[in-house]
Amino acid sequence: DDDDGNGDDNFDNNDVGDTSDTCASSPNEEKNMARRSSPSSGTSSVCSIHIDNFLTSFGKFTEKSMYTERGIKLLQWTIWLISQLTKNNQRLPKEFSPSFRKLYVDLSNMRYVLRLYGFPGSWAAVRGGGRPWAGSPPYSYSHSLSCASASESANSNSNSCWKDGRITTLANVMAWSMFIYHPLEHVAYANWTMPKLLRRIDGNKLSAWSCRFWLAFIVADWAGAYLK
Repeated sequence: DDDDGNGDDNFDNNDVGDTSDTCASSPNEEKNMARRSSPSSGTSSVCSIHIDNFLTSFGKFTEKSMYTERGIKLLQWTIWLISQLTKNNQRLPKEFSPSFRKLYVDLSNMRYVLRLYGFPGSWAAVRGGGRPWAGSPPYSYSHSLSCASASESANSNSNSCWKDGRITTLANVMAWSMFIYHPLEHVAYANWTMPKLLRRIDGNKLSAWSCRFWLAFIVADWAGAYLK
């Protein structure tokens, strides 16, 4: 990844090619490691840092795909609306509305595939306590969301976090809801596309549960937007 302008890289230019210590970390990373695990669990800390690095890189890679999914969603429901408005129109060809309906279904399946990119992003948000999805206050666009807790934000001079801790809590609800939502959607889609291989799985039931977690995400998002 050539885009290292955000300053979040774990290694500086002098570390390139140095294989003597592949686990070298900055002071901030060492503090994060200390919070995640005890001094006797060095292997776990190293794995945790590598997981965070992977999730950050994956998030950068899939960022544009998420916007693509939103565009396809808008197109999908526009086509659905056209199919509904024209299904009783006698002046149009008989296959006009059914053709649009089929295209709507195809776009829906395409969105299921694009959701395969969603789980790592939600996992990263969960590991960050929801803060990556809380966003930054409008007066600190140039800063990253870096405070460890709402109380630290309120007691510090940093403008990088929301002072209302409920915003971060709601962002954490959003992260966990998507962390559960995506696997349910993936398994449901696999059941629908490969029913003979997954006979014991009820894809419709899993999809119904995924919608419940999607609703929790929406409600938390709205509430967080209201507090902001």
